[in-house]
Amino acid sequence: MLRKSLLLFCTAAIAACASVDSHQPARPADATDYTAIEVAPAETEHFVQTDSKIFDEPMLGVLYDYANKQYPSDNLDLFVYPINHFDWGDTESLLQQEMQRVLAEIDRATELGYYRSRGAEQVDPHTVASADGQLEGLKASFEFETNNGGRYFSNVYLFVEGDKFIKVRSSFDSEATVPWDGDEFVREVLPKLQVPGESAHLKKLRAAHRQQLKDNLMRVFLQAAMEQQGSTDGIEAADEAGEAAQAPESATGAGMESTEE
Repeated sequence: MLRKSLLLFCTAAIAACASVDSHQPARPADATDYTAIEVAPAETEHFVQTDSKIFDEPMLGVLYDYANKQYPSDNLDLFVYPINHFDWGDTESLLQQEMQRVLAEIDRATELGYYRSRGAEQVDPHTVASADGQLEGLKASFEFETNNGGRYFSNVYLFVEGDKFIKVRSSFDSEATVPWDGDEFVREVLPKLQVPGESAHLKKLRAAHRQQLKDNLMRVFLQAAMEQQGSTDGIEAADEAGEAAQAPESATGAGMESTEE
């Protein structure tokens, strides 16, 4: 029951990052192919992959379930999913915002009755080795209580790799294991992780999002210029608005360079 509840709010948390309201009946053909390579390792020294799920909605990404060989009651979930923006250059801000969103979704699950309570979290920087060097992310630690009175030690780890978030959710039954965290799992699994690059599908969505933002800025600048200079000077106002609208493009587009699958 705990595993089902964890999966429920984890998938709901990621779904909130979708940039479009999509009701697609099937996964788009040009979305990320998480089967082309072994994205997540099937087994490490202490952990073994037990299940995986690729979601039809591309913004949900993929979920991998793992089991601890020594403590099978532990809950270990690994998510890889796209960043909900066309600019992922400012990883520090992205990680902070995403961590707050994930914690808010956990609290929402508590409000809906999936858990009895959640303790205060402690969020710290967390660095782990990766296939290409190091990943610098965040780690949140807290306790939560189930409706039947069970107490769990829990962590959320967040990292950015390319255009994707890497999220690890670990939960440990306080009666079945000592008070520890998911650091060992992260140390063993993430160096073997191979995160796919930006898909053609996401590239199109982000380009549309970026163009929509430019169009909105253009309208705002044009309206302001027209109000300031008057309708008789509309051509000059439009030119100035166009020049002003180009400024955000270089700033927000800085992180858009990526490799299409």
